[in-house]
Parts: sequence; structure tokens; C-alpha cells
Amino acid sequence: LLCPPASAEARRRHAEAVEAAEAADARDGKELKAAAKAAKAAKAAGNRSREKVHYTLGATPSTKTTPSFCSRAPTSKRSPRDSDVVGAAVAWLRARAGSRPFYANVWLHAPHAPVSLVEAVGRPLCEMLGGTAASVLGATPFGHLLAPRAVDWSAFGRPMGVKLAAARRAAAEGGHPVREGGLEQALAEYLATVWVVDFQIGNLLSVLDDELGLGAQTFVVVSADHGPERPWPFGVTDAELNNMGLAAAGASGDKHTILEGGLLVPFLLRWRGAPAGASTACATSHLDLLPTIAELAGVGVSSPTDGRPQRLWLDGGAAAAHGRD
Repeated sequence: LLCPPASAEARRRHAEAVEAAEAADARDGKELKAAAKAAKAAKAAGNRSREKVHYTLGATPSTKTTPSFCSRAPTSKRSPRDSDVVGAAVAWLRARAGSRPFYANVWLHAPHAPVSLVEAVGRPLCEMLGGTAASVLGATPFGHLLAPRAVDWSAFGRPMGVKLAAARRAAAEGGHPVREGGLEQALAEYLATVWVVDFQIGNLLSVLDDELGLGAQTFVVVSADHGPERPWPFGVTDAELNNMGLAAAGASGDKHTILEGGLLVPFLLRWRGAPAGASTACATSHLDLLPTIAELAGVGVSSPTDGRPQRLWLDGGAAAAHGRD
């Protein structure tokens, strides 16, 4: 689904979809300017209005736009999200393969807001698949979540329950009550976005492992820069609900704090000799990346750092990390 079109017919359909997306962008750009102008006037009048709009797919073709606090100007999104980032990384790796040791920091945007199917898989593909949330999600592993009672929200535990209650309350107070099925669609769109992240990382590892043969000698880390956002106090829209990571499971705080909710992030690594599927309870930080990578590479660090080498990452150890409480 996410790979570039291969057949002549698929390429023709894709080109038509891109042309239609560009025409839609021109219309959307006019709407965006009008909305920004209206929001600016409302703000000048003392109203705390959003100044940007986010374009997402509705449950039906008639639903076109949804305001969002964290959105950006609409784009054609001709390919799955972060394809350009991964493409640039792959080109860089190919140009340097076998020449010397390398360090590559590849920043994927997803699943950062805005989270939507248009952002995740690209507007042309959305149009080709029918242009509705149901038709696009039906081509992913998550379309079944839109069926009535397909999601048992009680199974998600208390943290997600608190998040959902806050989202519903903020939505009602902001004048955008959560429509029936809205939470299920939000969950499906968020999962589809993470699915695209998995696809992009898979592309990168495929080139690293299969094409360049560097997998066994490359230390790979997948992580994030901070914890989730808190529910927005100005009301919640369908597009904002899509950021299902709003609650950090079992932790207080969010990305604006130095509490666990802001500091806990995913951290996956791959290195030869490290046991697959193992986990460690050692307290660690991104500050430890530099000294750990330097130690693995057999090179020194030229100046003192706040981090410490963490061999426990590679052993799957559960002990505290080198005297750190």
C-alpha cells in the first residue's frame, strides 16, 4: 500500500491524484488565509481563537476541514509521511557506504501532531482509496476498529480512561462534542500513523541490512524527544483526538514538565550480541548515548559529559545503572 506505484496504470492514477491534490491545495490555501484572517480579528477582539486549521478526512466525503491547535498549512503530501526524510537518509548512507564509520541522526516527524490519514499516507493515496476515513482505514490493518463496539475502552486501563474523560469534557466545553465513533476513528488513525513509522524504519533497516550489509556493525536506536502532550484547554476537535498519546500510562505530567509524563520515552536498540526481546529497568537518559556509542566504537570523548556508558542496555540487565538512583 505504501510503496511507490509500480505499474503504468498505478502511476497514471497516482499522477491524476497528485493533480487533484494540487488543485485541492489551491482551494485550501484560500480557505486557510481566510480562516487565519478571521482568527486574527477574533484574537484582536479578545477571543482566544486558534489561528491555524488542520485538514483531515471526515467519516463522510462532506466533512472537509477541522480546526486544530497544532496544525500546519495543508500540503499535497504526495507520499507517506517522512518518505522524504528516510529517502534523504538512504541516499546519504549509499553515498558513504563502506568508506568510513558514520553517525546518522534521522528525525521522523510522525507520530507528532498533526495526526491524520492525509498526513500519514499522503493525499493522493487517500483520494485513490475513496477519500473517506472508512475507505482509507479499510486498506490498513485498523479498519475493523470503526465497527460498532469493536473497541473495548475499559481494557485500556485507568490512565487512558482519565485521558478519554478529559478529552470528552474539553470537547464539550469547547463546543465540539465528540461525535459517535469519533474516539474509535481517532484511535485507528493514530495506529495507522504509527504503522507508517514502522514502515519507514523498515525501509531504512532494509537498505542498511540487505543492500549495504552494514546491519551487523551498526548500532541502531529508535527513541523520541519527550513525552506526550496534555489535553488542550481550549476544547478538543476530532483532529486533536487523533493524538491518542495524550496520556502517559501511569505517570503524571506531560511534555511541558520534568515529571515522568514528560521524560518517559520509547527506547529501542539493536546491536550485535544484545539479546532480542530483552528489556532493562536501568535508569538511563539520552545523555548516555554519546559515551555509550563512543565506548562501543572504541574512541574517546574529547571533553567531560553528563552521560555515562550503559553496557546494561546491551545485556538486558535489570540493575541500577552505574550508581545512578
